[in-house]
Amino acid sequence: MSDVAKLNEPESSEDVGTKAIDLHEINQMTTQQQQSTEDLDRENNDDSVHSFLPNIYKPPINDTASSGSLSTGTQKDILTRITALERNVTKLQQGLENKTNELRVVHSSLRDLDEKLFNLTMKMRDAEQRLQNNIENSSRTLSDKVDSVNDDLNKTRNHLITSNHDVRNELGALNTTLILKITTVFQVLKTDLNTTKTYLEGADIELQKSLTAQNSTLTTRTDNLDSATNQLSSILATTQSNLDRLNDTQIKSTQEFQGHLLSMEARLNSTDEDLKSSTGNLQNKIEELNTSFAGQVNSLSQSITAVHSQSNETKESFNNFKMHTENSVTLMNDGLSNLEKTVNSTKDKLTSRIESTDLRLNSTTERLDQEDVSIISLVNDINTTLSLKVENVSKLQGPVGPRGFNGSQGLVGPAGPQGVNGTQGPQGVIGPQGFNGSQGLPGSDGLQGATGPPGPPGAGDFSQCEFMTSTDIGSQTAFRGNTLPAATKVILTEPTDKRIVGVTCSTDFAQLYILEAEIAPSTNKQVYRCECYGNQGNVGTIKSIQCFMHYWLCPLTT
Repeated sequence: MSDVAKLNEPESSEDVGTKAIDLHEINQMTTQQQQSTEDLDRENNDDSVHSFLPNIYKPPINDTASSGSLSTGTQKDILTRITALERNVTKLQQGLENKTNELRVVHSSLRDLDEKLFNLTMKMRDAEQRLQNNIENSSRTLSDKVDSVNDDLNKTRNHLITSNHDVRNELGALNTTLILKITTVFQVLKTDLNTTKTYLEGADIELQKSLTAQNSTLTTRTDNLDSATNQLSSILATTQSNLDRLNDTQIKSTQEFQGHLLSMEARLNSTDEDLKSSTGNLQNKIEELNTSFAGQVNSLSQSITAVHSQSNETKESFNNFKMHTENSVTLMNDGLSNLEKTVNSTKDKLTSRIESTDLRLNSTTERLDQEDVSIISLVNDINTTLSLKVENVSKLQGPVGPRGFNGSQGLVGPAGPQGVNGTQGPQGVIGPQGFNGSQGLPGSDGLQGATGPPGPPGAGDFSQCEFMTSTDIGSQTAFRGNTLPAATKVILTEPTDKRIVGVTCSTDFAQLYILEAEIAPSTNKQVYRCECYGNQGNVGTIKSIQCFMHYWLCPLTT
């Protein structure tokens, strides 16, 4: 018999009561199912569950039954409601089955998620352990490096102290040597000055004697010259008087001759005949007269020649005396010039020696100044390197600090409604490691371990620096004043992978040496120049000198 037929049959009161009880039980079961569904909905906050739960139980849209109790109403209404409830229960069971399947899928997904979470936790624990080991190793390495740096600093400090003592000792020895040399040079100069003074005094005395002798000689010669001049004047006066007499005699002879000629002409005019008759006699007389006149002329010529020869002899003796006097004056002037040259030469030698001594003192002073500058530069470079080391050590990251304390526990929330007991789940993953306990008291110091092997050299290892010297040889002319000759120079360019420190410039015999440093604009590299000028000889002399550049060459990386 179908359910509809059964519903259409009349029922007794007992059957109606029994069905009313069954319907009450069905209502309780439905309420329990709804409560279970709500509990599952609260326990599993999944989007698919939320989207499915509202569709588990929905009353039919075309259901005309009221929402009242199944125990009230007519029998047909009750049967209709029971039929609707059966359909709803069937749908509810189907929904529960679907929900159960979905819960199984979710449960399997949760198991996979738990396994993944467990694996991830183990990986995190391993990573934490490795990180802790790395931190401990880094701490040990950092401690070793700090100890090594401290050792290097102590060694460098000791080396600097030793170098400072050595430099002070060298400076003291150099100062002592310089004082001794300067004292010796001053003693030599003093001796030379005393010798030169004695020599000049002797030369002055000899010069005074020579001048006195020359003055006496000049006085004697002047007196002789005056007497000779007087004698010559008297001779010239006598000669002049003789010449005057000769002229008078010649004039008188001429006048007498003219008188004779006039008388003869008168006689010739008056007695032409006598003249003609006595032409022969007259010619004889004329010849005699000519002969006598020629003799007188010859004697006069001889007298004039004798006077001229005597005058020439006097003039020659005067010229000889004058020449001898001029030669004496020239010799005296030459002696004075030689004496002046000797004095000037001695003065030049003294000046040259004094200037050479000044140049040596200046060169030594400049050398000491440059050595001081080089030492200060070396100390500054070492301080800079040490500062960089300390700064690099201070910039290293320290170990991770201890973990902070946990925060205070929050207030306990209100208790939720008790849910139904579910199936026993799988064993959960092991929880994270608890916090470390408080640090215990430090233990007693252990025995000192064996000395470990030396660590690798760090940055700025001076043990790999090399001391080097560059030399240039050239010819230099000794100079005076501010005009410098062409320099003999040493040029050094700093390599790319190395650093030049402690540069000094020196020479063997040059007058002046200069150290210069600059950055070349074309290559942007440090360039050092050591320039040497002149030599320590006399001014104008040419000598071969050497120009030295001493330096330390250190690698940038070790």
